Amino acid sequence: MEYVFEHFKLSNTKQPIVLHDTKIDYKTESTVNWHRNIEIFLGKSGKGMVMIDADRFEIGEGDIFVVNSCSLHDIKTDGNLDFYCLIIDPDFCAENDINVEDIVFERRIDDDVVRNLFSNIVREYKSDYEYKYAGIRSAVLSLVLHLARYHTEDKTKEKKRVSGKVLENMRIAIGYIKTHYTENITIDMVCKEAGLSKYHFAREFKRIIGVTPVNYINSLRIEKAKKMLLSGECSICEVQEKCGFDNASYFTALFRKVTGMTPTVFLKNKQ
Repeated sequence: MEYVFEHFKLSNTKQPIVLHDTKIDYKTESTVNWHRNIEIFLGKSGKGMVMIDADRFEIGEGDIFVVNSCSLHDIKTDGNLDFYCLIIDPDFCAENDINVEDIVFERRIDDDVVRNLFSNIVREYKSDYEYKYAGIRSAVLSLVLHLARYHTEDKTKEKKRVSGKVLENMRIAIGYIKTHYTENITIDMVCKEAGLSKYHFAREFKRIIGVTPVNYINSLRIEKAKKMLLSGECSICEVQEKCGFDNASYFTALFRKVTGMTPTVFLKNKQ
């Protein structure tokens, strides 16, 4: 069975991270994903909600969260939220004798040392210093080493939170949806792929992901539609079809529900 998950291909092998300085608001659409890399959020301003596997945490200024390798995760806000998102190459860590794929880090961390180490990474990343990439690698390794020494959990504790089998079922389901959401897929098809009954799947998906399977699929489709409309390469009708909608009226109604405007108005506002 093929698993599909988010993959971060580093554009520069000297730089073992992806660092995003991110701003989101209540209109920002996001979807749950997972990947091999560990991911670290550092709140800058505003308030939001971090989802890691089946748990939710409030994030604000100075708050730090670590997403372990292959953990389902998402971040949302009802207002405005500014945060750093740091994604670290697990192969770089393994080459330095820290196998982050086998370590369970604490998810919520309150440690000024970690904040300072994170700030060092940001400073090196944004700098034009001589030996910049050496500085980035050194700063990243210092952060990961500190986390590995002082902020880990027993694996059995993680397994008690949510059944590993259930999380694996959700990863399979999300992988299948992200591969086929532009097609005419049904919930029955997703359930079959995940190996769960329709009732059990719907209940567990809503509990862990936070939305129904249908809403999750529609969210992916509308985000795809927005990007295609902005590219200017397709007509509204073509976008509708390529995003998995076989009914124009339903597409327009759902697009308006999610974005607050019809596809036509959306295009006019962005021109």
